Amino acid sequence: PQFDAAPGPPVRGWRCATGSESHEVTALAAQKHGLNASLSGESSGRQIWHFVGEENDGAGGCEAFDPAKNPNSSDQLYRRERLRTWRQKHGDDVPVKDPLERALKFYRKLQVD
Repeated sequence: PQFDAAPGPPVRGWRCATGSESHEVTALAAQKHGLNASLSGESSGRQIWHFVGEENDGAGGCEAFDPAKNPNSSDQLYRRERLRTWRQKHGDDVPVKDPLERALKFYRKLQVD
């Protein structure tokens, strides 16, 4: 497809919650609206985006979205979110020189728990 070369600013203010964190986000949202609701069932694999405001979204420095250059660049925000979550849970990795091992470690971090 052909896209107009009109880059737009990155979408700001949203965070991704996965697994049990997504259940917590849903419960807090229900409380804000005066509801006593909680989700039941398995949380694994569940992913939701929730608004947290620009100052808390971790998207500072994201490039503008330009579909003419990269129609999938909105993936930047998701990758930042997954890498941030990984570092909070596991800390920083020991650097490796082997390109294959480095790639496998990177993509493992992007997977949902």
